[in-house]
Amino acid sequence: MTTWESLKFVGNKFYGEGKFSEAIREYTRAIQHNVSESTLFSNRALCHLRLGDFTSAKTDAHRAAELNGINTKALYVLGRCYSEMDDLDKAVTAYRRCLETSGGADASKALYHEVFGLYFTARRQQHERMRGTMLDGLNERMNSARVTLSAVPPAADSLALLEQLHAAVESSRTIEIFETVPRPNALVLQANPNDFVTQIPDCFMCPILLEVMRDPVIAVSLSTPGHFSGTYERSSLLKHFQFNGFFDPVSRIPLGPGMPTIVPN
Repeated sequence: MTTWESLKFVGNKFYGEGKFSEAIREYTRAIQHNVSESTLFSNRALCHLRLGDFTSAKTDAHRAAELNGINTKALYVLGRCYSEMDDLDKAVTAYRRCLETSGGADASKALYHEVFGLYFTARRQQHERMRGTMLDGLNERMNSARVTLSAVPPAADSLALLEQLHAAVESSRTIEIFETVPRPNALVLQANPNDFVTQIPDCFMCPILLEVMRDPVIAVSLSTPGHFSGTYERSSLLKHFQFNGFFDPVSRIPLGPGMPTIVPN
């Protein structure tokens, strides 16, 4: 065992005992002997993360990812750091890369499930923020239109319509687009025409992308009759098979060993 490997072993022991500062010391000494070993930086990044030092954790995780682009631990730490720093776009990117590199490895199943939950949460927050920005813009345009209309006496029904649209935008901020509220046909016929912001059922959203599916498919196992995947956007499911293997991304049901049949849903 080389010097840096010995120091890494001691650092791992300290980490397992929850002595993160001591582990950082040993990983730092190991790095002084081997500056090109990705795991040393990702291990130290994880220690910084456990201590709440997100700046140092992000720096080490970036270095680890530069040395090894499929270092799942480094990508996990990057996602966590960006989430804590409220940079949702970079957090989502890091979590997605982590899922792509960890999904097919048996040893990484626990990490995969944790990252999938973090990725889902970050995507939801990202969508809510984008939606709020869009609503703010629409609200600003409506306010501008109200000022313009008030300067010239309009028809009474035009002002009433503008007020209704403005109220609808304000009320739509509280709507959770990821929750499904069944609405019987009879209620739809009686619905207020001003209620134009509706909710998107979960079944229309791809569990991987968290976006409305345009080409929903399921994968049917050729080797095990009765085994099939959930519904996903075709491109996302095929990319998952390419990077991670032939199993359902969420349920982990095996669909291989060969390429499963893709069926429109």
